[in-house]
Amino acid sequence: MWKMKPTAFTYLLLILISCQTPTDKEQTKNKTETLVVNEVQPLAELDEPIDVFEIKNLDWLTTTSGVASNIKNLKFCDWKEEGFFGFYFLIDQEKKGGPVGRLTVHAKDKNGWQFDNRTDEFARIELQTNRIKVWDEIGVGSTKSQLLDFLKPYDITTSDSIVKSRLDNYSAEFTIVSDTVNRLIIERNCKEKNTGANKK
Repeated sequence: MWKMKPTAFTYLLLILISCQTPTDKEQTKNKTETLVVNEVQPLAELDEPIDVFEIKNLDWLTTTSGVASNIKNLKFCDWKEEGFFGFYFLIDQEKKGGPVGRLTVHAKDKNGWQFDNRTDEFARIELQTNRIKVWDEIGVGSTKSQLLDFLKPYDITTSDSIVKSRLDNYSAEFTIVSDTVNRLIIERNCKEKNTGANKK
């Protein structure tokens, strides 16, 4: 039987094909080299949950105030100067009933504590009204899914009726009723700062 002998052209063609076709190993290497590493960048640190002075001057709100010598562990916060704790009961004067919240501040007035002083620093807030939002986003009336979406970057402990979280320099507790925030407490975190991802 007659057999065709490979010509020089055949050898040259085989060499060209082998040079142009990458091996499986080379393909894997090329893919690896083109991967882009996406590093997670922390977002800006949270501002205070509310503006103390804005809250005190809401048209529909009236307050009664008092002084407290110690509130849980807040006295161990890194306050810039020595001072004392004061609190405001938040009362909706457009509706009948008792306080709808309580705002606790750290004050440093040396000449006595006045309503219009400018030294109050946020320490803690408790709310049972939907007329005030924390971080301009979350409040009484927010759904549980909205709350969890807001808290995504932070450590969360959740059950059917309570959601707790640590947000930067703050600790938060939300009471859930019928899948809706019914009450909330935000408190300055005085012992340690959450070093996880931050949320603006």
